[in-house]
Amino acid sequence: AIESPSGEAGFLVELGNDLRPKRLKLKTPGFFLAQALGIFVKGLKEEQLSTCIASLGLSRWEMDR
Repeated sequence: AIESPSGEAGFLVELGNDLRPKRLKLKTPGFFLAQALGIFVKGLKEEQLSTCIASLGLSRWEMDR
């Protein structure tokens, strides 16, 4: 894991028998924040949603992985 601006980014590299990378998994902080989005927005008014989501620093490109 490495430290990134909004938390820790986790990497998993699985090697094959010939020690070449067979599989790579990457989980960034935005992934975990997106999973908890329902908790963050619970009880907010509709006008407050965009501000709340923007404050989390979620990136559209990060969610595409």
